[in-house]
Amino acid sequence: MTAKRAVLMLASGLTLLLTAGCAQTISGSGTSATTPVSGQLSPAPSTARATAGSGLIPYKGDRFTVSMPGRPVKSSQRVSSAAGPVKLTQLLVEKDGTAFNVAYGDYPAGAQLDLKGAARGSANGMKGQLADAKQVTYRGAPALDFRIVNALGGTVTGFGRDLVVIDRVYQLFVIIFGANVKTPPAEYLLMRDSLTF
Repeated sequence: MTAKRAVLMLASGLTLLLTAGCAQTISGSGTSATTPVSGQLSPAPSTARATAGSGLIPYKGDRFTVSMPGRPVKSSQRVSSAAGPVKLTQLLVEKDGTAFNVAYGDYPAGAQLDLKGAARGSANGMKGQLADAKQVTYRGAPALDFRIVNALGGTVTGFGRDLVVIDRVYQLFVIIFGANVKTPPAEYLLMRDSLTF
């Protein structure tokens, strides 16, 4: 299984933040985040310049910015839950066999959120074990940093951060080959810490 496929499996963990019910895909689409409908390639949404020599490219999204190690492919899907329909959006960059992912979704007012439950859902979706879960605060928002080990038959490790900002849930994630990698790639840490909202 490719790292890209593993990242797609993570979307199930993000939907678990809506603990009021089970998510079911209704529809979905996928396009390059920098390719307009006409199909003509345009500059990166924010700028094509790398972030302060890090090699990351800034991406300006809807109510947030993040820097990623390449131009992301953007996809969206609508999921249903007992809390109501939710649109989940995912930005994906594959680089040298490593998948970098930023996913986000806006949830209905009053939805019950469980960051640890979302991380467990991501681990279950990847058929791995949740490790090193740690509650943190990022720019004033509640967040959970975690690692998923022995995933996909013991072939990959994932590092992630789930966080809640007002009515939006974000998940920043990287998948790398190796069953129990202890240290995330530097590009992931730069990407994770570049998120602004």
